[in-house]
Amino acid sequence: MINQVKYAISTIAFLVLATGLFAQPEPPSNLHLQELRSWLKANWHDGYHESLGYNEARKQMYGYIDNEDGLIECVYTGFTQQGGYVTYPNPINAEHLVPQSFFNSDEPMKSDIYILKPCHGNANSSRSNSPFGEVNDSQAQWYGTVGNTYTSQGEIPSDHEFWSEKSDGTWEPREEHKGNIARSVFYFYTMYPGEGSEITDLSTLETLYQWHLDDPVDAEELDRNDKVESQQGNRNPYVDYPDLVWDAWFQDGAIGCPTDVNNDGFTNVQDVLSVLSEFGCSNSCSFDVDADGIVGVSDILEILSEFGNAC
Repeated sequence: MINQVKYAISTIAFLVLATGLFAQPEPPSNLHLQELRSWLKANWHDGYHESLGYNEARKQMYGYIDNEDGLIECVYTGFTQQGGYVTYPNPINAEHLVPQSFFNSDEPMKSDIYILKPCHGNANSSRSNSPFGEVNDSQAQWYGTVGNTYTSQGEIPSDHEFWSEKSDGTWEPREEHKGNIARSVFYFYTMYPGEGSEITDLSTLETLYQWHLDDPVDAEELDRNDKVESQQGNRNPYVDYPDLVWDAWFQDGAIGCPTDVNNDGFTNVQDVLSVLSEFGCSNSCSFDVDADGIVGVSDILEILSEFGNAC
């Protein structure tokens, strides 16, 4: 009898969890660009998102959402310290990936945990409201840790991929967080259109998209999506459906750009390599760019004619 009760409870718990996971509808495949972004706002944010207020949002972030085994980690440097349900675990404070000055510190943007991350106060101040982008390593100031001590230096660190850097007013976050940051930025400008700034004020679309591709969604980011939803009610659709980034920000839905054979948004050498992988294929070939029934030199020439273009 006890086992049957346990099984029933487990089944109910699973069903509740499954219902929560699919509470927000699957995005349609026939919408693109602004139409899709408007749909995502209406169906993944409005009616789901409940602002916690800035104090409670920070408490949940430091005490639960970004708390791993009692520790919280700076998004830009990797510095770690003890977390807890507090508003200011000094020297960690709350970094707004989209700076507050971009939206006049207004709510509910200020308290949306999808654009909040724990950050060492010095790194937060150093980034300030700088836009994101790629910088010249040899000319950068670097921000990271040495023995878990916050460090800023002009010399390129040996483990530079774990450091953030800044040059000429542009901030480049460490490699393992670039994709997460890009998806948070796409989220913000989807859910809060017209709130004082444009996405291109923060970075180029091409840079954000490349970061999204280079640093794909992992289990940790999915887990954070679950945790944030449990507190403020909504999810980041670009974490659950990574392909939406292309559809919502780049793809107009028109049939065209056949030279982008690997569908990464650009016509470049990767497309040539993709064609070479099927060289000589006839009839139904996925990389038959010019639709002449065979993958060959003419397809490569077609790609070269559009080389370097974004699609």
